[in-house]
Amino acid sequence: MMTGAIAAVLITDSIYGWIELHGSYTPGDPLDGGWTLYYVPLGAAALHPSMKTVSDATGTRVKVTRARILGISVAALIAPVVEMLKSSAQGNSDAIIIGGVTILMFGLVVVRRIGLAKAEETAAKRESVLRESVLRTASEARLGALVQHLSDVILPLASDTAVEYATPSVRQVLGYRRCGVHRPAIRG
Repeated sequence: MMTGAIAAVLITDSIYGWIELHGSYTPGDPLDGGWTLYYVPLGAAALHPSMKTVSDATGTRVKVTRARILGISVAALIAPVVEMLKSSAQGNSDAIIIGGVTILMFGLVVVRRIGLAKAEETAAKRESVLRESVLRTASEARLGALVQHLSDVILPLASDTAVEYATPSVRQVLGYRRCGVHRPAIRG
């Protein structure tokens, strides 16, 4: 739908431009229907159910690298530099000052954007660590609850073969109290 809308407006604008060059356009011509063909599919696309997911975050994040910043900077500064060069050839100092201030302001924006990107990366790392910590804590709590209510006996041994822990089910299965299991070391 979006492609059809864009195609309709491009074709209509091209025909309109040609007609205007030849001076034969009058409002209300059938050409005006081309702009209507633009608005109808555009509105239908906006109402489509898939538009709910357009603003959802994607899984991949674009990393701000030096090459990206350099490429954007070169593209953005072409126009001011060209204008400054043309003005310096003509001796127009106002345009040179305006171009210089534009370049300075753009430099400040780039520096700020780099700072924001670093802050965002730091926040993302911190969020990842916190999320892992919460998941680990929840997993440990589930494991602890499972071990406490387990009907089997679990007896982890230390390096000297002493029992480090006994599950509460040791009394039902072996007939020992939990504290009695800890005292004697198993000798092999």
